Amino acid sequence: MYSLPSIALGLFIGLFFNSSIIGSHSTSTVIVTELYDSLCFHCSSLQVHEDFIRSLGITPIIRRVDYRSYEGAFLVSKYGIKELPTIIISNIEGHPDLESVYSAHGNIETDGNYVFRFSIALDNFFYERFNSKGELVAVNTNSINLTGKQSRGGEEALVSVVIFNEFACESCNLSNVIIDSLLLRGDVKFYFKHYPLDSSCNSETDQVHVNSCTASMASECAAKQGKFWEYHDLLFNANDLSTAALKGYALQLGLNADEFNNCLDSNETLPIIMRDINEGFSAGVIGVPMFYVNNKPVIGLQPLSFFNSLID
Repeated sequence: MYSLPSIALGLFIGLFFNSSIIGSHSTSTVIVTELYDSLCFHCSSLQVHEDFIRSLGITPIIRRVDYRSYEGAFLVSKYGIKELPTIIISNIEGHPDLESVYSAHGNIETDGNYVFRFSIALDNFFYERFNSKGELVAVNTNSINLTGKQSRGGEEALVSVVIFNEFACESCNLSNVIIDSLLLRGDVKFYFKHYPLDSSCNSETDQVHVNSCTASMASECAAKQGKFWEYHDLLFNANDLSTAALKGYALQLGLNADEFNNCLDSNETLPIIMRDINEGFSAGVIGVPMFYVNNKPVIGLQPLSFFNSLID
């Protein structure tokens, strides 16, 4: 369900965190751990718990754990967490006033910790983030617009898989293996959207993957002549993304050179790329490749079995 880094390793390392950090204090020390999303600047419910515990004359240990960290992955798995922020209260034995309140409102777990789940669902990836202009943007994966986007798969497919990707990423070509395998299922339709990590056109990144923006524009120029996927496949196997090379690839595919070159030289398809970038940022894209399986985000290259588990 979750696009969390190295979940198996996370479980192992999480055992260390759980025992050495939470278990290293005396039982009289109340520990408040907030599992949160570091990209969500306003998604915290920590203060209300801290204030309440302090009002009882108790000084708690306060911890914040990003759900993407190894400890975070462990906690998500251990408690079946599906929402952020989630508060975990540990070591409240010996504090009857505190225990009476939390036992009435929290979910007590088998290890004696109390877990408070809140309303920001990982499944929908709703939160807020600041863009490059300092503006707060609400993230909503349901806003992804697929109208007119390049696609593969059956028109009646019930499952949509959207990828935000670029052509200058050396490992991103591996995403095509996943896509090709998913398409064999017969119930998947795949959509491609651009997210070049190139600050020459993407103001939401400080990376400069040279010629990534130009390569994205070139692919859409090829699309105007009905050759997007052929050009897409060629770019992912190319070592040179210079403008001259991009024009040469068009000749390889038998495209009308004048039409293609005029399209590329005039930045005719730049608005398409910019719409995808803006939409990707608003949908929570934090890197490439990033997938959305029926609007559920999957960060990076995950095993095929993981994608199938989201679909089945």
